[in-house]
Amino acid sequence: MDVRRHNFSVSSSKDQYFAVVILWTLFLTSFLAWPTNLFLPFFALQLLMAAAVSGFFIHTLWRLKTWCWQFGLFDNGDLDDSEGRHRVQRAWVLPLVCILLIKKESGQGRLRFVFADMLDDGPYRDLCRLLLFINARALKS
Repeated sequence: MDVRRHNFSVSSSKDQYFAVVILWTLFLTSFLAWPTNLFLPFFALQLLMAAAVSGFFIHTLWRLKTWCWQFGLFDNGDLDDSEGRHRVQRAWVLPLVCILLIKKESGQGRLRFVFADMLDDGPYRDLCRLLLFINARALKS
């Protein structure tokens, strides 16, 4: 059986920035659950942790400026990228984002998010159809 390779090239998008900012906000709101009248060392610890969380997310937003991912997706569920050949174990297709659970050859899994505005409409629809086809094939076997 002939297996076709579909190439995709994605880079950072506004939806991806928005998702990181929402996560950052959720992490910062967790500090509201801390008691308000803390001793000075605990208050300093809270500020230090908030600064560390903010630093991490600022660094993540800064790295997104140059982020890109080029990959090839085969009809049989194999995925080729700069890190080697992997397998798409599961995929969730939503109107705004496709979530890929990728299983590396070493057995380690990772999640990849492909937001709708990372690709033009045509390639995004092709990616969604291909992922739905891979999911249907996995359910049959």
